[in-house]
Amino acid sequence: NVTTLSIAGCSALRQLHLAANPVSSAVCDQWFIDLDAAVTGPVTGADFFYPSAARTSASDGAWASLVAKGFVMWPF
Repeated sequence: NVTTLSIAGCSALRQLHLAANPVSSAVCDQWFIDLDAAVTGPVTGADFFYPSAARTSASDGAWASLVAKGFVMWPF
């Protein structure tokens, strides 16, 4: 179920297509926090499509870190 989906420890994820899903802000923010913790270094070809209305400032640090690591963010 996407409303409780955890991506903790998923260090190999490079394509996340989670936009337009009915998730809470807490779940959406946690996706960024968990992915940032799992992915250690530079990546290429990494895209993250997410529901923009669900993300809050709670994940700003993780979001920026993922961008610095090479993720392209696609808010929808």
